[in-house]
Amino acid sequence: MKKILAFLCMILIISNLWPSPTAKNKPETIRVFRTFEGAGMIVPLNAFFYDSDIVDFEFAAQSTEIILMGNRYSKFDYLDLDDFVNSKISSVNHTQIIEREGKDYVYCYYTYTEQEIDFGYMFMAKESQSSYYIMIFRCNNDKLDENKSQYLAWADAIIFE
Repeated sequence: MKKILAFLCMILIISNLWPSPTAKNKPETIRVFRTFEGAGMIVPLNAFFYDSDIVDFEFAAQSTEIILMGNRYSKFDYLDLDDFVNSKISSVNHTQIIEREGKDYVYCYYTYTEQEIDFGYMFMAKESQSSYYIMIFRCNNDKLDENKSQYLAWADAIIFE
């Protein structure tokens, strides 16, 4: 009886290490293993991410498939959040800018080709009393639709100064 109980406990522990095969159809949750800080933001991510240095970004973290890049900007250089967002993404063909319901940020998606590789992006922007913030999530374009719900979960979890 003890062997059966030990075996069942082991199966339960192992099964909790992998996501459910139906998890793609459910809202994403974040299992925090590590937080990353930079550019006035604290971002909870999983253990697959590590710090990175990316030119022109104060905040950068990446895994083997996803890169997050972020910056903080002075409010004095822009009229309002719309002006700020348009100045940052005017050079890309992006989707409609969406206000996240129940949250205080806006976001949109776009694709961009670098060195003959198509990448998919989610751009998010937030306004605080003294600053504007951006966070850009990047992956291979063929994974963008698959990653959208995870990007929104991460964006919802960012703590801004």
